[in-house]
Amino acid sequence: MALSALVFVGGYALIKGQVTEKLALRHAVSLGSQQVMIRTVPQLLPKGLNDARWDFSPKEESDRTVIRHPLQAVRWMACEWWDELCWGFAVMAIWGLVRRRFILKVCRVRDPGDRGGSERLVLAVFAGVFVLGLLRHTAAMGYLSGRHLLPLVLISVPWAAAGTFVCLRGLGLKLPWSPRTAWATCILASGLVILTLVVYQLRPSHSTRWGHWASGRWLAEHASPSDLVLDTRGWARFIANAPGYDYWHVRQALTDSHLAYVVVGHEELEAKSPRARTLTALLAYAATPVQDFPVFVNDRNVGARIYRFHQPVSWEGLVP
Repeated sequence: MALSALVFVGGYALIKGQVTEKLALRHAVSLGSQQVMIRTVPQLLPKGLNDARWDFSPKEESDRTVIRHPLQAVRWMACEWWDELCWGFAVMAIWGLVRRRFILKVCRVRDPGDRGGSERLVLAVFAGVFVLGLLRHTAAMGYLSGRHLLPLVLISVPWAAAGTFVCLRGLGLKLPWSPRTAWATCILASGLVILTLVVYQLRPSHSTRWGHWASGRWLAEHASPSDLVLDTRGWARFIANAPGYDYWHVRQALTDSHLAYVVVGHEELEAKSPRARTLTALLAYAATPVQDFPVFVNDRNVGARIYRFHQPVSWEGLVP
């Protein structure tokens, strides 16, 4: 389990070139917290942008129906766990738990006096504490993602493998074929199971990323090296390897004479919030749309749009 986690985190670091603070666990390795830079001089904005009614919040809060009820949270957690284990593998995990004693007897991995009580207790306590923490997180934040269930998925994998093994073994014993043919059939069935899992996991599960990926490819082909990009999510600029700003530094970006493109998500513009109204007003005043990458999921456009930014002589004509 530790090796598999290390492979994924290491692959992330190799691709991106860095590891986020959450994954690095700086305190765990005694690196301490990062030094916070304190700006001694306030960042002044030109007239028209310094109105208190403009909302330059770095992120748009989710407008989806929040998860507040504990039963709703448990049901959502079960659905995410089911999906992360590729449905069929989730069934095998449950079957592995149900048939645990039989599996151990078949594999002969335990001494007669060892019933594995300590391992079950540790896993049960871990799962219980983790679920309680996840319920509190869900009730407080109103949001749950598949990545939050990964620890539960990790401890479920051995049971899912055991359930799959015992089912394939039973299939091999019941087939009226020779041992060699039954063995080959079980190997083929195992290969089909693995192939199904791989194909299922390689599906485009994050549709919200596709529009920004396409935007990044477009910027890589059309933007010049001197063009700076303001990317509200940061994904397109990462794909294009383009210089520029994220939305945490939007004030600095709007006063930069080299700012040429703005990448923004459709959902960010369509949200009913002061931030969305600010973004819409800024783009209508000083930018023109040049390329659109719509992506529809359940009648929602989760794609992205690229704007050509034109630095205005003055922002005083911008009215909240």
